[in-house]
Amino acid sequence: MSRIIIIVVAAFIVLAGGAITIMQQMEIGPFAKKVEVAKEDSKKPVAEPPRFIPMDTLNIPVFNNDQVVGTIQFEVQLETTPSREKKLNDQLPRLTDAFITDLRSYIPRVLRDKNNVDTEIIKKRLQIIGERTIGPGLFDQVLIVSVSQRKL
Repeated sequence: MSRIIIIVVAAFIVLAGGAITIMQQMEIGPFAKKVEVAKEDSKKPVAEPPRFIPMDTLNIPVFNNDQVVGTIQFEVQLETTPSREKKLNDQLPRLTDAFITDLRSYIPRVLRDKNNVDTEIIKKRLQIIGERTIGPGLFDQVLIVSVSQRKL
């Protein structure tokens, strides 16, 4: 008789432990998340919506030996916040010059191996060049709106 009682108590402990574990994992009953957390989140200030600053069109000539064989045009926008917009607008001429200077040497090297330009690589490259030129933190990312390639 005592063995049966011990087995029943052990089974009850195992079942109770399993039920508690399931309730914790599913976050139900006494383990449910509190509603107060949602109230605290609503007190946080709303993040500023992003702004997109258009840049001048970047016209990159493509040379073969000493002749221009085509041009590539990039329409670029920079994502920033309203608080950083004025500082970024002041730095746009420097940034445009840095982008054109870098792309004039980079694009012909890429086109030797491929027929087209990978915009994701260009986007990452412009991000790095921009942060080196004007410092990190003035813009969040570079957006390439369009790329057009013209052969002469």
